Amino acid sequence: MKTTEMGRTHRRAARIVGLLTIAGFAYAGVAEAGLSAAARCNSALAKASGGYAQTVSKELAKCEQNVIKGKAESGSCPDAKAAGKIEGAAQKLRDAATKSCGVLSGGDLGMPATCPGVSGECDDIVLGDATDAAECAICTVDAVVAGLSDGLLHGALVQSDDKLLDSCQTTISKAGSKLAQDWNKEYTKCADSRIKGKTQDTECHPAEALAGSVASLSTAICKACGGVDEVCGGFFEELPTDLTAAAIGLPAVCPAVTTPDGSDCDVPLTNLQAIADCVACTAEFAAECSAQNGASVLGVSVNCNPAPAAPCVGPYTYNVTTSFSGDAAGLTTRINYPGAKLQLSSAPTNESGISDGLFIYSNLDVAPVGGAEDQLSIALISTSTPINASLFAEASFQCRPDSAGAPIADDFSCTAEASDILGNPIVISCSVELVPAT
Repeated sequence: MKTTEMGRTHRRAARIVGLLTIAGFAYAGVAEAGLSAAARCNSALAKASGGYAQTVSKELAKCEQNVIKGKAESGSCPDAKAAGKIEGAAQKLRDAATKSCGVLSGGDLGMPATCPGVSGECDDIVLGDATDAAECAICTVDAVVAGLSDGLLHGALVQSDDKLLDSCQTTISKAGSKLAQDWNKEYTKCADSRIKGKTQDTECHPAEALAGSVASLSTAICKACGGVDEVCGGFFEELPTDLTAAAIGLPAVCPAVTTPDGSDCDVPLTNLQAIADCVACTAEFAAECSAQNGASVLGVSVNCNPAPAAPCVGPYTYNVTTSFSGDAAGLTTRINYPGAKLQLSSAPTNESGISDGLFIYSNLDVAPVGGAEDQLSIALISTSTPINASLFAEASFQCRPDSAGAPIADDFSCTAEASDILGNPIVISCSVELVPAT
């Protein structure tokens, strides 16, 4: 991603874009007891990289605040003023690399051969020297902003006459920006300690120090967006007052990223607590992956730059098998499947061997259409012939036109319930298995 494309890259980014960027960009190499030329260079890169990330965070947040206040148009961020300051911070980073690092090579600085990258971006930058490291830092922050923020808050915010909505959006912006600042500070301290040889720890542990900040973000969002009771969920379940993702201007599903520690962010934003958790999760992803890209000694998690998903080539047929003891008169299985990849292609078939029962199904395409998880329910009622544990049903799926990739085993899960002829519940489990293509 070229920095000259900054304005277009961030055009649709929203106020939380800043919270998703983080510095910590310092090629630490082998920590030294004294400040060698390489250590001085790494330290300068860390500070200037942090400055760039902080400027992006601050300026985009300011711009989106103006959108909420009606002083700027929705989708206009960064405006000319913000773009100018962002480009100025990028130039400071380039200047720091030139002034502080001289002719030191990438090898001298402990860099990998190429920029590790984030989410398929920036990994084609060859790290020959510090100026390349500066471009890698800039590109990584930009990629986080464009890839995560553009999907989380995509310029849909508008000024309204609804004071609750304005307060909610403002709080998300401010609380998110505050969390970004806290992540930034922790990673900058960690990188500096590594560079100056003050610690031999091969990992940064900001989550331990930031537990309070994450809790504060959640509390603030719940209070501002939670309606009359000012909590997520609330006490008035029969009359929900929490603002929804759609009302706030958020997408229906959190961005599909996984933090280096394995936490999946891509949950449906069906309630206010999920929104707060999404903001925190994506901030963690951005912070850790930006830092790991910058500090080569830390290594980069495969979750930061995963391999592209295998293409969906379908059709795919799955067997649903049940396991229980005794005879059942009624049985229902619920199969959760990856709606972002597949859609049901035909009615499930009865494989139980019982032809005189009532075999029915329902397919629930959970909003949004093509979302992360849809559910297929299959039921059989038989009062004359006992239902035994066995292969129960077969279901076929085809790829969605815009499929997110080939399905994997972990995309599927199954739950079941059963009862005997007297209506007594039976302990039951079920499983879903792909039928090999012939």
